[in-house]
Amino acid sequence: DALFSLFEGKSAFAPYSLADMAADADGLLDALGVKHAHIVGASMGGMIAQHVAADFPERTLSLTSIMSSSGNPLLPPGKPRVYSLFLSPAPQPNDRSAIIARGVKTYETLGSPGFPTDAETLREWVERDAARAYYPAGVVRQMAAVMTDGDRRQKLRSISCPATVLHGADDPLVPVAAGLDTAANIEGAEMRIVEGMGHDMPLALVPAIADAIVSAAVRATGPRRDVRPAPERPFTEPAVSEALPEMLAQDAEAPVFDAPAKQTRLRRWWAKARAWWAVRFKK
Repeated sequence: DALFSLFEGKSAFAPYSLADMAADADGLLDALGVKHAHIVGASMGGMIAQHVAADFPERTLSLTSIMSSSGNPLLPPGKPRVYSLFLSPAPQPNDRSAIIARGVKTYETLGSPGFPTDAETLREWVERDAARAYYPAGVVRQMAAVMTDGDRRQKLRSISCPATVLHGADDPLVPVAAGLDTAANIEGAEMRIVEGMGHDMPLALVPAIADAIVSAAVRATGPRRDVRPAPERPFTEPAVSEALPEMLAQDAEAPVFDAPAKQTRLRRWWAKARAWWAVRFKK
């Protein structure tokens, strides 16, 4: 119900917020006795990491935001095929084969076209995740937390620690324009775009992802003597101020969330998706 209300432009209650989860991270650092840390997050985790860096600057040595967003409502949305998958009914907890099939399909839909993961590895990941925790209601509540968080650009402008923003050029869920906008609103942020990367972390890109984290950390605390040589860089470093307007221009026809005149297409699609959901649920 909360998601339906949000897509229709109405207010909605979310059981918990991204700010709550950032406060949890702060509490975890307390429990572990860690005074300062390099903060890293991907996707929703990137949004939480942004909150940590802005709300707990005394704890944050550096920030690495991966395949995430600024919350700017003018940014283009993800691909309809992704939303269709996410909003389709989740398998029942006792239907192991359906859970695995749905998980593999999700990885394939979000995956990196330039760095595909083999089917056997995908299945291993899905089985591991399902064995650890399968709780679809939690996923929906996380989606509600993301959607109710709003525009974080003002919060991003308050971040003063070294930051790196990493994003895939082929991300079907969070378009690369979202990463560009994130970097544009954090003073001094380094922007890295990986061609062929989607909304996942394929094993082939682990060195590049690690290098992005190290880059922010080195600018914060200096290099460690035992650091290995940096891997060959499969990414580009655009001039963010120049790349973002061009990126938004390419998506000028895409629906956006806060311009009433341009919401029509998204609302029509959402009405169809909601009707399909209702039919499937009744069956």
